[in-house]
Amino acid sequence: MRFREVSGASAKPGTIEVHIIRPGRGSSGYYFEETLKKAAESGVYPKGMLMHWDHPTRQQEEDQPARVTGTIAAVLAEQGHYLEDGDPAAWDGPGVYALAEVRPKFTEDLKWMAGKIGVSHYVDGLSKEGEGPDGKSGRIITELLPSPFNSVDFVTIPGAGGHSRFNEAAERVKKEAEMAPDKQLSIRLSEIMTSDPEVVKEIRKQVAEELQIESQSEAQKQKVTEAETRIKTLETENKDLKAKIAEKAAREYVTEEIGKTNLPESARKTLTESLIKQAVLAEDGSIDAVKFGLIISEAIKAKQTEIADILKESGISGVHDNGSAPSGNQVEAKKAREDYRDTLIENGMTKEIANRLAGIEVA
Repeated sequence: MRFREVSGASAKPGTIEVHIIRPGRGSSGYYFEETLKKAAESGVYPKGMLMHWDHPTRQQEEDQPARVTGTIAAVLAEQGHYLEDGDPAAWDGPGVYALAEVRPKFTEDLKWMAGKIGVSHYVDGLSKEGEGPDGKSGRIITELLPSPFNSVDFVTIPGAGGHSRFNEAAERVKKEAEMAPDKQLSIRLSEIMTSDPEVVKEIRKQVAEELQIESQSEAQKQKVTEAETRIKTLETENKDLKAKIAEKAAREYVTEEIGKTNLPESARKTLTESLIKQAVLAEDGSIDAVKFGLIISEAIKAKQTEIADILKESGISGVHDNGSAPSGNQVEAKKAREDYRDTLIENGMTKEIANRLAGIEVA
C-alpha cells in the first residue's frame, strides 16, 4: 500500500519499491494471504503493468476503459511477488511487492508525495458474502483475475482492496451465471477491442458472413414453404381431376352395360346414378372392369326381377323375367308402348304407374 525510492549502487534512477497490497480487510472486502499469494503467482501483477496517476472516474471507466497515456506515472519493472515477512526493513509487513520504474515527468512529484499518498490496485476479481477472521461480515475476496485492464495506481487514500472497479468486477463474475449472454459478450469484446483490434475485425467479418447465410437460409425456407404449399394444391387438383375422370369412365361403362338391357328409361337413369357411386378403380385410376362389371350385372338382374315381380303382382300376363313387356315383331315402338300402357290400365293399374312402366323400350 506504500512506495519508497530504492537506494543503493545497483538501483536505477527513478526506481521505487511498491507495496501493492497486504492481507486483511480493505475497502472492497477481506483478503486472505493465500488469495494474494495465488494472485501474485498467476500474474495478476505482471511485469510492465501500468501504474496510473489516480483511479479513473465512473465516466472515464465507461468512455475509455483502457485509460489514457497521459495518466501513466510508472510501470512495474518486475512481476509482483508475495513476501510473508514483508520488506527486510519491515516497513510495511507481509503482502505483494514489486519494483517499478517511474516516468521522468512524475519523479519529482512522487519524491515530494512520498509518505503522503499510497497505491491501490485496480483489478478484476471474485467475491462472496461472509464473515472474515476479524469478525466483520461483508465481502470475502476469493480470487483475483489477470486482465489487460488491471493496474496499480497512485491514490490519495489507499484501500487494501483497491478501487470500486474491483467491486463491480467481483459482483459481475460472481453472478456471471445469472447474467445475460449478450452482457458477457460485451465485456469480453471490450477487452479484445483494446488489446487486439484485428481479432475484432475478423469477428465482425465472420458475424457478417453468418448473418448473410442466415438471411439466405430464411429465403430458402420461404421458397421451400411456398413449394410445399404449391405441391399440396397440385395434389388436391390432381385428386379431383382423377375423380372426375373416374366418374366419367364409370358413367360411360354403366351406360353401355345398361343399354344392353330392356329396362325402362326411368329405371335406367336411377340405376345408372346408383352404380356410378359404386365404381371400383384399379391402382392406376382406371375402371376395374372385372369387379365393377360384376356389381353392374348383379344390380341389373335385381332391377329386372323387381320390375317383373311388380308386373306379376299386378296380374299382367306375358311378362318376361327380365322385366320387359311382350310385343309384336313389326310393331312400332310408340304404338307398342301405348298398347302396353292401356293393357296395364285395363288390368287395374293406375294411370301414373302404367305410364311409368310403359316407358320400357319394345323391340
